[in-house]
Amino acid sequence: DLTAGSWEGGGTREGIQALEQELIDDIIPLVEKNFRTIPGPAGRAIAGLSMGGGQAYIIGLNHPEKFAWVGEFSSGLLSDAQFDISTRVPDFYKHASTLRLLFIGCGKNDPRYPGHLALDRQLTDKGVRHENYAVPGGHEWKVWREELAVFMTKLFK
Repeated sequence: DLTAGSWEGGGTREGIQALEQELIDDIIPLVEKNFRTIPGPAGRAIAGLSMGGGQAYIIGLNHPEKFAWVGEFSSGLLSDAQFDISTRVPDFYKHASTLRLLFIGCGKNDPRYPGHLALDRQLTDKGVRHENYAVPGGHEWKVWREELAVFMTKLFK
């Protein structure tokens, strides 16, 4: 069951909330204090792969005041048939409409691909503006490198 969490509970509600708190309260302020950044959502993106893709997606959509660019690559959490985004992001459709980019990607040979297609259909059916990117390959680095390269070319424009 992908929604029950996996490695160290990172996909559970509690695991994502712990990561979210550290990112929002500690990491972003540390980066903005020590590096030249553009503060605010237009200057921030969040993305991840596999479990990190689900984490990034949920955190980014729960914080439209922090992120305008959200991407996920091969997320098992989001492609699980039992997963309901509105339970993790109560204002999902409202928040998604404020994004400059909502990007989803998956390898066509990844076991998560059928769920990825279902997520794409769900977003399309609900009128959520997003980009779907699928490439040949499985749950592997060659897929994620290509997806990240495409995602990066679309940021901060």
